[in-house]
Amino acid sequence: MSKLLLIAVLLLTILGGCPDPQARFDDFARRVPDAAHEVHIDAMPLPSLPDVNGDFLMGMSVPISPDQWLRFHVHDTLVANTDGTGTITMSIQPLSAMDHVTLVGPALVPPAADVNIAGEFDVEFTDVVIPGAANPITGSDVTVTLTLHGQIRTQDLVCGDVPVGNITMPVMLSAVGTTWSQVRIPAGGPDPTIEVKCPATGGDAGPIDAAAPASDATP
Repeated sequence: MSKLLLIAVLLLTILGGCPDPQARFDDFARRVPDAAHEVHIDAMPLPSLPDVNGDFLMGMSVPISPDQWLRFHVHDTLVANTDGTGTITMSIQPLSAMDHVTLVGPALVPPAADVNIAGEFDVEFTDVVIPGAANPITGSDVTVTLTLHGQIRTQDLVCGDVPVGNITMPVMLSAVGTTWSQVRIPAGGPDPTIEVKCPATGGDAGPIDAAAPASDATP
């Protein structure tokens, strides 16, 4: 066999055995689920999702003025699935920045969010208005578009941060770095002391009275 013929045979063998790149990509796309529905797990899986159905007091600290906390009354509805995941719906009612008790404006009810087996979820807010009466920083209405990332720690504690989002009105400001926490309101008892972030370790909110800044001690 001549050298030229040998090269031709080798080329035909290689090209004949090489799969169509587009066909391989199309096959891969068919087998991989849509990334928009992918569940990311950052924490250890839980034996089961804690039952967080009920009423909570939420505190929120924003980077622009971290010691002036926003307060909300939250009603959580959790539907658990047999595979250890679930769906959470949050009805978030702003509270007065003056007395921390009076309900101001309508409740904020974002779409239900999927909860993974580690108790983590992302709640999406789009062009949501927080009334000025609930804003202790400027007293003005603010419009936000952001993701509220959370984790169910115990049946009495849900907390998290804002990894993506902005305050869009009255001025554009990043909301990234905002932290929040919600503590269950005991039935028939006084409201719990408010907290604004996840505890460093464990699920118990711990001695949250000591965590309150001095500037937040009085309305």
